[in-house]
Amino acid sequence: MSEFAILGAGIVGVTTALALQEGGHEVIIIDRRQPGREASYGNAGIVQVEVMEPYAFPRAALDVLRLAFGLGNDVRYHLAALPSAALPLALYYLNSAPIRYRTISQIYRQLIGHCAADHDKLIAGAGAEHLFVRRGYIQMHREARELDTDAAQAERYRKDFGVQSRILTNQALRGEEPCLKRDFAGAVHWQQSRSCVDPG
Repeated sequence: MSEFAILGAGIVGVTTALALQEGGHEVIIIDRRQPGREASYGNAGIVQVEVMEPYAFPRAALDVLRLAFGLGNDVRYHLAALPSAALPLALYYLNSAPIRYRTISQIYRQLIGHCAADHDKLIAGAGAEHLFVRRGYIQMHREARELDTDAAQAERYRKDFGVQSRILTNQALRGEEPCLKRDFAGAVHWQQSRSCVDPG
């Protein structure tokens, strides 16, 4: 039997430790804070099973400018951090090129294909079924262009990978979420995702 020390008590560290324990190894997890309080904290508690491709670095100049000027909620950054992030961003951009991205996406789909069953096993093992709901999640869009793009992707995911979703008009969205104060172009309801009711 081997002994392992895992650095980090987030989802990656804990699941790695559990897999090693199942293999008969002795494991200790080391973290500077309480479990789940670093990178795994505040991720909204959604187990996403609909994402069949990793998020690609945008290729269109307007999309890059929108992100650079913080005109969306996709990215938040500090200018002082950009020099240290330059190489990872360059690699992200290069790996998002069409041919490389297709190869990466095929590998990514193999991981996502196990996601739901693996999480269900962890949830059951922790006796935490009462903390999870299976209602999917709703991705709302203010602009029709964004909704059209995601609706097309949802249809492609349905055809190619069997991902279940439905498109909601503003009226249907208000029926689902009556507390909304403003109008939206609509939404994509990704139906297979699970959510933790108390992720923090």
